[in-house]
Amino acid sequence: MEQAYGYTQMRINYIKDHAKTIYEQTVQLENTWHNRNNFNTDDETINKYFENQRKQIEENIKYLNSYLEPRD
Repeated sequence: MEQAYGYTQMRINYIKDHAKTIYEQTVQLENTWHNRNNFNTDDETINKYFENQRKQIEENIKYLNSYLEPRD
C-alpha cells in the first residue's frame, strides 16, 4: 500500500469516516436539542441521552486523533 507523508489511503479513509460519524452524531444532538420540548419524556431521560451522545462523540474524537497522527 502506497504511503506518503505518514499517511496511506486507508488511513485517510478512517479519518474521513470518523469525521463523518462525529458530524452525524452532532447533527442528531442538535436535532434533539431543538426538539426537546416536543418529546413526551422527562428531563432525566433527555439528559441521559445527551450524556451518552457526548461520550460517543468524545470516543470518536479520540479515534480520529489517533489516525490524524502521521506514521513514519
